[in-house]
Amino acid sequence: MMTVADIFLAHASQLGDTSALVADGRSLTFRDIGDQAAQTARVLLDLGVRAHDRVGITTRRGADCVVESVALWMIGATVVPLDFRMPAVEMATLVAEFDLTTVLTDRGMGLSGVTECVRDEAWRAKIAAASNLPPEAPADPGLAIISLTSGTTGRPIGIALSHVQFVLRTNQYGRVTAGTGQTFACAGLMSFSAVRNHAFGHLLAGNTVRLYPPLMDASEFIERLQADRVTNTFSVPTMVRNMLAVAAGARAPVLPNLRCLYAGGADMSTEDKLAARRLLTPTFLLCFSSSITGTCSILQGDDLLARPDTDGRILRGIRVEVVDDQDNTVPEGEIGLLRVRSPAMASALIGGKGRAQGDKLKGGWAYTGDLAAVSDNFLSIRGRSGDFIIRGGANVYPSEIEHAIMTLDGVRECAAIGFASAREGQEIAAFVAGDGLTEDRLVRHCRATLSPDKRPRRFLFVDALPRNANGKVLRKELVVQ
Repeated sequence: MMTVADIFLAHASQLGDTSALVADGRSLTFRDIGDQAAQTARVLLDLGVRAHDRVGITTRRGADCVVESVALWMIGATVVPLDFRMPAVEMATLVAEFDLTTVLTDRGMGLSGVTECVRDEAWRAKIAAASNLPPEAPADPGLAIISLTSGTTGRPIGIALSHVQFVLRTNQYGRVTAGTGQTFACAGLMSFSAVRNHAFGHLLAGNTVRLYPPLMDASEFIERLQADRVTNTFSVPTMVRNMLAVAAGARAPVLPNLRCLYAGGADMSTEDKLAARRLLTPTFLLCFSSSITGTCSILQGDDLLARPDTDGRILRGIRVEVVDDQDNTVPEGEIGLLRVRSPAMASALIGGKGRAQGDKLKGGWAYTGDLAAVSDNFLSIRGRSGDFIIRGGANVYPSEIEHAIMTLDGVRECAAIGFASAREGQEIAAFVAGDGLTEDRLVRHCRATLSPDKRPRRFLFVDALPRNANGKVLRKELVVQ
């Protein structure tokens, strides 16, 4: 059975000295990746790593992540990317929960029941001395990857993808951004699935990938994209907002030569979407993608101008339905639970002990845990299934409140949540960040834009909403005192 490593070995033969990866002070050709992955695979085999073993990769260096992933795929082992910032006690929990046999790491963490391979001088010398002849291909490889995701709440779950599913998923980005002779760049960690999927998608397409330091600020990011003649990039909405602040007042887009500025991972306001197209690049694109399904919809070009209040047009070949809690489809335009059938959907979910909500596989469908509506083949995400507010026995969706408040001048961001009420069960609070705002202005605006049952009873002013690394709002940290 063909693995992802076979594609890299084909690239090594056919593309040879073509630039593949520039990261961490290293510049690797496709031949370099094939050779170094084969050497690493030889060392791992000597340590006893075999097909179907689950191996954790924890590093801030993207080049190591790429080479080691290809090496593990040569063996038929399963890659489990881990955040290098994770404390040892949390790492030990994941090692046990996901049954890891080996962890490749920059520092020893004293993990028990697992082989730790520390990337010290001795480790790198051992790899350099190994043969670059690829090992015999596995007859029965394991899963390609188990991608850990916890979203904004709950224990991590593992999104399991076969080699075919991983290739199909990364190829989804190629529908929009790929081609030949392109340069992709982004600033982020390879432990984040979006960064990893984009990077591998372009490598599998034979393009050059540049990985910038993850803590790069927006102004430097823009400068590097210009200087390196980057044609494609990915950013989370938080970075896009920071880039918009840098570009504020520009008379023309500051990145006019990009073929695609691809954003995803969290929601964006209508105003920010339009501003990104106007101030950053006319090729700005927003996607809705989930860990369990891959990309479902994209918003770009004329669609962005016509339907900026949505998350884009549903991709061809992707089945999307919106259902109630009994799995009955709801009328077009109404809000319900999103479920998807996709060639790149997960084959299994692993772990996640104690999680009652979120991603699920049921009856051949992937349930993303999102509330959504579909109209004219455009998808609109309206929050998470556990986020709705039950006021007086009726469901109120936070996104409806937030979209209304965001139309008030001066509001930068907003999040609505429910809080306990003896009379109604729950009442509505809105956390608002912005300039020149007063409670009176907000009350008057909500009276004009929201029905009485959806108007917040409390307004709380904050400097910024708490968000995770992908820019998703951490609602559990919003507390009404």
